[in-house]
Formats: sequence, structure tokens, C-alpha cells
Amino acid sequence: MGFSYTNMTSGRGFMAGPIMPVLVNLTLFSSIPRMSFGQARQAVLKDILNDTYDPKIAPNFNDNFPTKVMVQLFVLSIDSVDESAMEYSMSIYLRQKWNDHRLMWSDNANLSRIEVDTKLMERVWTPDLYFVNEKQAIMHDVTVSNKLLHLYPNGTVQSSIRISMTLSCDMYLHKYPHDEQECSVNISSYSYTADNVVFKWHSTPVIMREGMTLPRFEVEYRKKAGECEFKTVATSMISGNFSCITAEFHLTRLFGYYIAQVYLPSVLIVMLSWVSFWIDIDAIPARVSLGLLTVLTMTTQSTGARNSLPRVSYVKAIDVWMAMCLGFVFAALLEFAYVNVQNRVERRRRMSVMEGNESNGNVKEDPKFKNKEFPTEEFDILQLKQADRVLTRQVKASTCTNGGQDLESNVPDNVFNLQCCLLVCILPVIPMATQASCHVAT
Repeated sequence: MGFSYTNMTSGRGFMAGPIMPVLVNLTLFSSIPRMSFGQARQAVLKDILNDTYDPKIAPNFNDNFPTKVMVQLFVLSIDSVDESAMEYSMSIYLRQKWNDHRLMWSDNANLSRIEVDTKLMERVWTPDLYFVNEKQAIMHDVTVSNKLLHLYPNGTVQSSIRISMTLSCDMYLHKYPHDEQECSVNISSYSYTADNVVFKWHSTPVIMREGMTLPRFEVEYRKKAGECEFKTVATSMISGNFSCITAEFHLTRLFGYYIAQVYLPSVLIVMLSWVSFWIDIDAIPARVSLGLLTVLTMTTQSTGARNSLPRVSYVKAIDVWMAMCLGFVFAALLEFAYVNVQNRVERRRRMSVMEGNESNGNVKEDPKFKNKEFPTEEFDILQLKQADRVLTRQVKASTCTNGGQDLESNVPDNVFNLQCCLLVCILPVIPMATQASCHVAT
């Protein structure tokens, strides 16, 4: 092939050289429209979620090291704490983070991350995390499933799920209602042993929602999150060591409710039982009614205070308090019974002493009964009996004459007349017929 100076020096020959293909390529490239971000995300998803990706296999299943999963809990609320069932309910955001090298892509489209729709999440492998001490749980799906999944260029995967669940909590109620409880959240892998999946806490394991309160407890997370080992026993059909992590919540009971609903009413009931000490000893119906009322009220309140508690075999602090209050109330009722018996014994002894003195002809006031107050009716009856016996002895010891005749033989009639007159003078409530017979006899 010949070389001509004309081809080199002419502009046309020069342009037809190596520069022409470059211009043609630039022109063709500029004629193709640029790919949008949405189209880039779709292209990336189609590229990484291809037929070669198997979501049923762990990322490092064929390697000699496990997949490390970081876990964080965001506590929305602790809804209730049930001592009778020994459980508590809470709502959380369960957040996980792991690396899946099969989901890496080159960041040509300047995409920082890809947000996967809930309908495509099933095509991505996720850890088989479960809560060991969970009794029942639900994953919210209003209005759609409350899940999210983010993919990053380096293969990092982040997921979040909203869960409401009820967890078991071993409670020790010896000091109830002044007790403190430790309730934990235990997380483990169900099907993968520690050789394939390992759970680790995030640098901030638990985040409590600001302003979260409970009506009867003060909740505090004391940063005791750590690892635990969930090993199967040797006699189990399935053996292996499974990765496990745990977080503990410290629950301090607020006893202001119990002061207003238990302690103060029981103290008032005990003080009410002491009112019977100021009631007259002869007001038997009033004192018995008050004593029985306070005993029954105390029993009812004690039963109500224990209704929300499990039937444990040990003694609780609330049991000691209720037993003491019931003992005070019951002692007040026994005190009335004891005093009533002693009072009746004293009355019989006083009557026997007075009768003994009168039979010996020595009528004196018993110094033991001096300055003692007795019911008016009883005292009047005792005086009448004493006066009647004295007059009877005097009449029998004397003789009377009526027209020069000795009336000693008629002493019984005169004694009867004197007795009747005495009763008529002292007790005017005797029927008129009795008074008339006395006057006629006189």
C-alpha cells in the first residue's frame, strides 16, 4: 500500500484515519438514553436474584465459618405483666444485619442501597431466628406486612420486623408487693447450629422508646445483654450447640397502688375493730356484730388481694400483712368474749358474797365492789333483795301487840305486809291490784 503526502496533508484524508471511529462511537453512545435509577434497581435485582441464587441455603453454608448475624431490639411498649401466669407482653422492632456475598453488585449506577419490596423478600435468605421463651406472637400486617429489607453493594443485608409477643418470665414473689423481677428475652437459631449461624448483639443491643411507662412497674434495661448457650441434652434425639443471646429487663414494682388499695383499708378495718372496746359491755349485739363484720371484711380483702397471684407454696409478704391484720381483728372479737365471761363470773361471785353476809346477819358492803359501777336495774334489784331480808329478820325478832294480844304468832302476815309496802314504796310500777292487797292486809 502506497503512502501519499496528499493523503496526509489533506484534511479529508486525515479525518478518514483513526479519529473517525472515535467520533462515530461517541455519536452512537450519546444517542442511547441514560438508564434511570428505577431501571438500575430493577437491573441490579435481576442480576443478583437470578436463578443461581438459592434463598434456602445460608450464605456461608459451604464454607468453614458461620454467618454472623447482628441483632438489635427497639422496644415500643411493654403492655402488661401477669404474675398469675408468670408472663409479660411487649411490642418490638426486631432488627437484624448480616452479610451475604452472593448479593454483592458493582455500584455503577451510584445506588447506595436497594429497598426490597415485601413481595420479593421471600427470594432473599433470612436467619431462622426465634424467641426461646415466647408463648405466643404475631407479626403485624396492617395495612401490609410490617417488614423491611435493604441490600447494600458490599452484600450487607438489613431487615426489620414488627412483632407483638408474650414471653414467659420466672418470677419470685417472696417480697410481693415490694419485689423486683428480672425478665429476659432469649433469642436463638432454630435449625442452624453455631457452625453455620452465630447471633451477636449490636453495639446498642436494646433501645427503649422514650417516655415508655407501665402502670405498676418501673422498667429498666441494665445492659446485661450477652451470649448464652442453648445445648441439647445427651439423651435428646437432636443434638448440637445453638447460638443464643439474651437481654434482661429489670422490673421494679410501684407499691403506691397497694398502699391505697390494701394497706390503708386494712389498717382502718383493724382500728374499727378496736371501737368495740368503748362500747358498753352489756351491748352484746352491737359488739358481736362489729366483731364479725370486721373479721369477714378482712377475710374478703385478703382474698381479693391474692386473686391476681399464682397459688405458690411459699409465704409472701402480703400474706404476712394480711395474717397480722386478721389476727388483730380476731383478737378483738375474742377479747369481748373473754371480758363477757369474766363479767358474768364477777356478778355471780358478788351475789354469792352478799347472800353469805346476809345469812350470817352481817350486812356489809363488800369492799371488792366499792367504787364499781353496775347497771342501774341490777343494782336496784340487789338493794331490794337485801332490804327485804333485813326487814324480815327484824320482824321475826320482835313482837308486836294489838289490843294486849301477842302477835308473835302472826309474824308471817306482818312480814308479808311489810314486804309489800316496801315494794310499793320503792317500785311504783307494781300493779295496782298488788298495792290494794297490801293496804287491805295492813
